[in-house]
Amino acid sequence: MYVACYDYNPSLTSPNLDTRDEELKLQKGDVVRVLGPLDHDGFFYAEVKGRCGFVPSNYLQHQSKPKTEAKMNKSDKK
Repeated sequence: MYVACYDYNPSLTSPNLDTRDEELKLQKGDVVRVLGPLDHDGFFYAEVKGRCGFVPSNYLQHQSKPKTEAKMNKSDKK
């Protein structure tokens, strides 16, 4: 899972003029689920807010999976 670090609007800032319609808009804090490998332009095929398309990898930060509630509560039981 990844999180968007910055806003990204492909219609304003995409370097790929011919494919920007396939890119997704990002808002800082969006949760991004990567669905495919990094392409030669540095974009991932991903899902954001139920939509699929390409997102720039340099706008994302890898987020480790959150600890389960059971693991968090384990220390409370001691």
